[in-house]
Amino acid sequence: MPYVHYIDNFTAEHREIANMVNANQQGNTGEASTAVNENRSAEYNIEGNLRKPEKRRTMTVLAIIAAVLAVAIVTVAGYGYWERQHGEERAYQRLQKLSQKPVGMNDQGGLPAFKASNYNPEAPSVDIYVDYFCPDCADLDHVIYPTLKKLADARQINVYLHPVNFLDAKTKNHYSTRSATVAAYISSHEPDTLLDFTKAMFADDFMPSSKNGKDITDKQLSDLAIQVGVSKSTAEAATNGTYSDYVTRATKYTLLHKALFVDVGNEHRFSSPTIVINGAMWTYRDMEKLENTDPALIHVLGLEPQDVGNPKAIPSIGSHSKALPIPMQYL
Repeated sequence: MPYVHYIDNFTAEHREIANMVNANQQGNTGEASTAVNENRSAEYNIEGNLRKPEKRRTMTVLAIIAAVLAVAIVTVAGYGYWERQHGEERAYQRLQKLSQKPVGMNDQGGLPAFKASNYNPEAPSVDIYVDYFCPDCADLDHVIYPTLKKLADARQINVYLHPVNFLDAKTKNHYSTRSATVAAYISSHEPDTLLDFTKAMFADDFMPSSKNGKDITDKQLSDLAIQVGVSKSTAEAATNGTYSDYVTRATKYTLLHKALFVDVGNEHRFSSPTIVINGAMWTYRDMEKLENTDPALIHVLGLEPQDVGNPKAIPSIGSHSKALPIPMQYL
């Protein structure tokens, strides 16, 4: 309500009355203003009191979430530490407990590339780790296959193949896994054809790669096995996935087996191909040229080149000694 203002021609009485009215109105306005402020304060207090429990609940929920996250982080970190410390042993035990082991599998998951009757207890064991999608594995096989085959056929060494599938994610249709299961089946039924099958798998005109984008079918794997001398019945049954669990567990153990770790860039881990002689990793990667691997292998076994393929010439390191040092001319 507007105030009553003075008008010059008012009488003194009128002015007095007007002053009284103004004073009364100002008083009422002040009281009203105070009342409004008090009401607003009351509303604020009511809203504040209503909001405080909500705020407390929000803070409680956030605290619980933070605590759960902290526990999760500690749990994951603890599991990671435990896995690094005990994962290898656990993976090893799982490999040993396979319900369907490949025939003749050694304790490290290696597949024999020889008939049981051809095993020589006095000869060195040579374990070779490959992924059938690995180009470096193919390059190594091209170099050492002829010598490896002669030594194995003459019972001068016992060869074990370890087909792993750690490159499976980079392949089409799980090629690493499928090819490894085929190798395991062939080893279980016709092991003396395994090295020939592996050689054929690494042939340039067959092997798939990230560049050529080949999608190798199960029939192609079977046909290839038949071409190298595997019987038709074995070759066709080899693609049924009988040993897929073996491939999974053997690969898991291999990737955690610290004795096989090498420096790869900034990492210290398993890398294929890997060669193990009498249980110890052979550092053939120290050599400047890959082609030196073949003559160096003959030397570190304790043989002369002319002895390769001679059943009477057993490598001097026998079945338990470490490989001899690589000659300087090959480094």
